[in-house]
Amino acid sequence: MPSATVFPSPFQWSIDHHHSAAAIQDLRHELIADNIATAVIDTSRDVAVWLYDAHGSLMGGVVGTI
Repeated sequence: MPSATVFPSPFQWSIDHHHSAAAIQDLRHELIADNIATAVIDTSRDVAVWLYDAHGSLMGGVVGTI
């Protein structure tokens, strides 16, 4: 069995289950500003992704804005 290669990451992830509406709004504004500055994208839209099992039962999902 081949061994996994570990790559150092300059990023640090943080998961906050008790975020404030203001923190989410600040993050959204920062992401939109970065998109405008780097990719000349000045619009965003809400998206949702659903994950179903083989029987059609909802198993999970993700909602957000891109």
